[in-house]
Amino acid sequence: MLRQTRLALLVALLPAGAQALTPISQQREVSIAIERETRVCPLNLQFPHCTTGPQTEITIENFSDSEAAPDLADFTATASVPGFAESSSDLVSTLGTSALTAEGSRTAWAPFGGGVDLPNGILTEIFEDHVTSSRYEVTFELTEATSYALEGTLEIYTNVYSAAADDASLSLTGPGGQVIASLDLLGERDCVPPEIDCTLSASLSETGVLAAGTYTLAAATHGRAKTLGHSPDSDSGSFALSLELSAPAVPLLPPAALPLLGAALLGIAARQGVTTIFPKKRRSSSRRTASMPRESGST
Repeated sequence: MLRQTRLALLVALLPAGAQALTPISQQREVSIAIERETRVCPLNLQFPHCTTGPQTEITIENFSDSEAAPDLADFTATASVPGFAESSSDLVSTLGTSALTAEGSRTAWAPFGGGVDLPNGILTEIFEDHVTSSRYEVTFELTEATSYALEGTLEIYTNVYSAAADDASLSLTGPGGQVIASLDLLGERDCVPPEIDCTLSASLSETGVLAAGTYTLAAATHGRAKTLGHSPDSDSGSFALSLELSAPAVPLLPPAALPLLGAALLGIAARQGVTTIFPKKRRSSSRRTASMPRESGST
């Protein structure tokens, strides 16, 4: 009985596992916005372009789509506009009790269109501007110190003409805005001449221990493709991240628990009339039989 009691007490004094994360708030969304400008003007063979003068008729059309997560459940969404199949934004994300994952992407293609109506002497030009975005942000709380493993990758494709609008980033911040991990790609900073078209990528892999507190895991990518004069334009971007939490490595029994364990075991022993908690080792012994010497007798 005493042995079972000691075992139960030891288990009770061992450190508990890390508490599951508790999501507090979130902002997860995808969006696309397209502006199409159509110019119609008299055809001038010496200067075959429509200006913004009074002879040019300009029509501007706007198209958009967006999806946002309504709650803290897993979220998968695509933003797209019919008729613009090559432009879209996507997000796939999960919120688990011990892990957060997200994959976001966007792509855009802004062509140059139009045509010439020679019989009527009319020139038509079409310009497009596509803005796409995929965003992930989740704030959660930890009630105990917890080990973490963070994996993340970023990628963008851009060019020097529209690089100022292209970016991708991810971060993990803690109490007081402390930056625990961060990574970013900025088209304007990272895509510079003599490069014209740039494919940029970056990744991180970090582990450690998060103290109890409130944390925010975020990632996003934004971009823009716009008709460049009479040339098409394209861009894309993506992010992927995974945050896994687990109980931190701790000693089997914290030093502070040792006096408590000793006192508790002594109390149990006293109540059960045991004079010692751990039995003394018995000394091994062997019995020898001594042979008596024979007395010499007279013959």
